[in-house]
Amino acid sequence: MDWRIYIFIALLTLGSLHPASKAAAQVKIWTEHPTAVTPDTEHNKINLANSYLFVSIDNFIQNVTKAKDRGHYEEVIKYCTGALPYIHLFNKEMVAGILLEMGNCYVHLGKNELSLHSYQRVLDNIYCNHTGKYEMHVSYKQNVVYTLMSNVYNSIKDYRKAIDLCNKAIAYFSTQNMPYWTGLSKAIKSNSYDGLGWEDSTLRTAQDAYADMVRFKSIQNPTVHTYDDGIDLTCRIAAVIAERFLHKHQTDSALLYLKDIQNILPGALPFTQIMIDLDWGRIYAQQGKWQLAEDKLLQNIHKADSLQYQSLKDGSLQYTIQYYQQRGNIDKAFLYLQQLYELKEAAYRQPDIHRIHHMELNYLAARKDREIAEKRLLLKNREAQLRERNILLYSASAGCLLLLSVSFLLYRNYRNKKLLHQASLRHAQQEQKITNLQSRVAGEEQERKRIAKELHDSIISQLLGVQLHVQAIEDQPNEQSIQKLPMINKQLEATAKELRQIAHNLLPSVILDQGLSKAIGVLCQSTQDNTGIEVVFEVLGNVDSLPQAKALSVFRMTQELLQNVLKHAEATEILVQLTEMKGMFCLTVEDNGKGLPAQPEGKVLPGLGLKNIEERAQLLNGVFHIKNQASLGTTAYIEFYP
Repeated sequence: MDWRIYIFIALLTLGSLHPASKAAAQVKIWTEHPTAVTPDTEHNKINLANSYLFVSIDNFIQNVTKAKDRGHYEEVIKYCTGALPYIHLFNKEMVAGILLEMGNCYVHLGKNELSLHSYQRVLDNIYCNHTGKYEMHVSYKQNVVYTLMSNVYNSIKDYRKAIDLCNKAIAYFSTQNMPYWTGLSKAIKSNSYDGLGWEDSTLRTAQDAYADMVRFKSIQNPTVHTYDDGIDLTCRIAAVIAERFLHKHQTDSALLYLKDIQNILPGALPFTQIMIDLDWGRIYAQQGKWQLAEDKLLQNIHKADSLQYQSLKDGSLQYTIQYYQQRGNIDKAFLYLQQLYELKEAAYRQPDIHRIHHMELNYLAARKDREIAEKRLLLKNREAQLRERNILLYSASAGCLLLLSVSFLLYRNYRNKKLLHQASLRHAQQEQKITNLQSRVAGEEQERKRIAKELHDSIISQLLGVQLHVQAIEDQPNEQSIQKLPMINKQLEATAKELRQIAHNLLPSVILDQGLSKAIGVLCQSTQDNTGIEVVFEVLGNVDSLPQAKALSVFRMTQELLQNVLKHAEATEILVQLTEMKGMFCLTVEDNGKGLPAQPEGKVLPGLGLKNIEERAQLLNGVFHIKNQASLGTTAYIEFYP
């Protein structure tokens, strides 16, 4: 700590700050001859050096304030430039304030480039020293700088940049309830609109700014440092608004604002008072009060000239020339036109050595800052590249491991699923084979039972009757018994016919001879003849093109469906329809009976030969559907592609 203070104070000694010289001398004695001093503690030594140091800082601030009050802005900049590197060592928070003061001085001197450079350094200092502890204070200083920079951008006619900065500042100050800075930002924004030629926006924004300043006057503390600044800014905004209304020849509206600030005008700066007086002169001229207007305009020219306000003198001369032209006094108008020309000529020819010098300093400082920034940027880029390379390496390694893990898991999952699917497929195939086998066995068993029943109920009964008649003839061979032989012969013929029918049902030869449609037609006609139930058979398309093996399967399914109708439906009408359309075959058997028994949820009960029919349909690559309606009949529908 003592070495930093020593360096700082010793360097400030170069600025001829007397208390700093004492501190430097004292610390130098302690450093070179530690045994030559009184036996004070090290803590007392540092406190003594600090006391000298704070006195030197106080003197520095007093010198800057006096120079600024006298309007010696070059001297203020000299003080700040000399002290800035050393104050940075002692108190970094003071650096932003000194840079801000330098920027304001450059504005007063008309050195816009240097002022923007100083303001930008303020922002850089705020960002570099920001730790997040005082977030609101940092944002406040940042937006104050935005407001000041926007005023400079107006001076160099970069109005859109100025509006952008003003919008940022207005958004912040409005949320923080800071009417003074809100009004100032809006006033600068109004000037930007004026530079762009947007008259309505200029007037509207200026009126908003004036409303903020009126609110500021109602809540301000008279002891606050910004009290005079607030009055001056309020009067200035009122002058701008009045000038806008006068430009539109709305004298009464301009008078409202000028009268509103009449009581506080003495607290404004002379520059602002001259602006207001100039507006009064124009009002008198528009009201036809010619003598009052002339007196005000001539007084403004004299005041602006005495205070060296060249811009106000320029404006006063222009309005005076207009006044005399309007009055028809060409000689005086020409006289003041000559003064205006001489004023502009002097401003044009005045050498700008200071501006060139500071531009050179600005260039050198900017180049040095750029070199430092480039080195820092290069170092940061290298660090970022190294960090990025490490991150990339770690990410690639992690990604590879993750990819391998995921790939392994996916492969194992795929393999397990494949094995499980294959096992399920084999199991399903085995189940299907078992089901098919069971269905086939059940179908064959059912067919055997049906044949056995037909043989028992018909053939065996008839044969037993024939046997009894033959036995009777053998026991009593007489003429009466011999007369029974024709009857026995008829019974044997009926039995033979029945056997042929059974054989035909087992393998209908008509299919082999005349085709599927003829075989089913014969079946339907036989059913109608034997049962008395009306059986209608319809054929559509080329159904006889079906191969014999598949035709036999269709015939069997038709037989099974008709048998189910006869046994269970109690129907009086049956419709059998066989169609072929573009290679698709359809078999439909429909009756008007009582329908099939159904489960509670509406599904048809299995059995009754339906399972056998479904298996045959699947073997034909087809589907089997049943539409069952209680008391309305049943429709069986088979569709397949051979």
